[in-house]
Amino acid sequence: MSNVVEDVEEVELSLPEVIHKLETAWINELNAPVLLRSEAELVDCIKLEMKAVVEQLRNWHDLNSIIKRVEIERMRYLLCSYLRTRLRKIEDQAFHLYAELEANRLSGHISREEHEFLVSYRESVMKHMDVAIYRHIPQNLRAVGDSFKIATRPNLKRFVFVRVLKTMNEVEIASPAETMRMEIVDLRIGTQHLLPFRSILSGLYDGSIQMITDLDLRCVTVEFLGCGIQVRPCAGESPAFATLTVLQL
Repeated sequence: MSNVVEDVEEVELSLPEVIHKLETAWINELNAPVLLRSEAELVDCIKLEMKAVVEQLRNWHDLNSIIKRVEIERMRYLLCSYLRTRLRKIEDQAFHLYAELEANRLSGHISREEHEFLVSYRESVMKHMDVAIYRHIPQNLRAVGDSFKIATRPNLKRFVFVRVLKTMNEVEIASPAETMRMEIVDLRIGTQHLLPFRSILSGLYDGSIQMITDLDLRCVTVEFLGCGIQVRPCAGESPAFATLTVLQL
């Protein structure tokens, strides 16, 4: 495989670094309630690299080529899972995303192919609803089925697990129960937290925050931190086999 890949911003990255960036984007996408910014450049970069390597290995059958084919399959799984996750969100939030699209609030969040899929999927759903439902109800009741009113919107108050990659000072965290109550906290590098998604969205985009899954948590101790929960390793415990106690706020 080639050792260096050049992305759109003309910053040279090694292939493992490109894969790591896509893996991070994949984990973030899996755990975020919203459709995050598209990583179309990374996707195109890895697709081109995979195509080039497959062509090179077409007539090779030694052990080294077999290992490379396994790596290609791993890359393909990562890529497909990332794209499937985004398409599933587009399907689930089609009407909401379409409204955002019309208001020009999806710039950078959706690729050209995803844009076409969103428009096509929404049109198909609207046609089906018209044939199956709207034609059979009185005219004065059809406004109840307005697509904007029935749109599924992402829950920005949902709590998510995150790891702090860069220290963030004076982060505002809103209480989910008391909307007027705000807590100001400092998120230190290396710490892990359970926080409302809307409080960490800016940090997610600038690279200060990385989302993690429950299987990725390396802690057995939890601490209340304002309106969220801080999770940290317990002294003497093996991180690989540690578990998290789930608490109700």
